[in-house]
Amino acid sequence: ATQMAKRNHEITLKDALGNFSNQVRLKDSLMQNKLAQIWKDLYGDYIHSLTEHVKLKDNVMYVKFTSSVLKNEMHLNKTKVLNSINEKISPQILTDIIFR
Repeated sequence: ATQMAKRNHEITLKDALGNFSNQVRLKDSLMQNKLAQIWKDLYGDYIHSLTEHVKLKDNVMYVKFTSSVLKNEMHLNKTKVLNSINEKISPQILTDIIFR
């Protein structure tokens, strides 16, 4: 009976990898949402309103603006912006920030 019960709990490698992949995507999605909220909290409604989107890929944060002036201003302060965001997240995962 125990061998039968054990078999019912076995999963294929494909299922295990699929579950892992889903967990990674969920974790990335949650972190992306967290970064978007941190962005709004740090820089306020005005800058948030000029931000088209915030994305996270491979520990790099991508921020797309609707204002080229704001993009240039943020680029000049890139290190400060990156450090400010990393201070708010744990673990400090961001290696770079790219403004578009």
